[in-house]
Amino acid sequence: MRISFPAAVSLLALALGAVAPEGSEQLAADTGFAVVFYSGRGGNDDIYLLHPGQQEPLNLTRHPARDHCPAASPDGKRIAFLSDRGGNFDIYSMAIDGSDVL
Repeated sequence: MRISFPAAVSLLALALGAVAPEGSEQLAADTGFAVVFYSGRGGNDDIYLLHPGQQEPLNLTRHPARDHCPAASPDGKRIAFLSDRGGNFDIYSMAIDGSDVL
């Protein structure tokens, strides 16, 4: 399920204890909650991160491949996701800032 930008903004209610919709993941941080989701808003399916108070989500993947289904690690330091960047959909992992893609 793709989540539009307006829907992502509404996910900021997570800081108030609301439940995240399917296709998104909430990440606890020292300062509150962030939401990680995928969207085709930039013309390609990418993984985004939205912190409370941000106006625009941060594109973490910026890759021409399709990136889907993000899931945060229990400690909130890494994000696992599906991508077809190798020709087939495989599981990848990256640091919470989008670096260190494995």
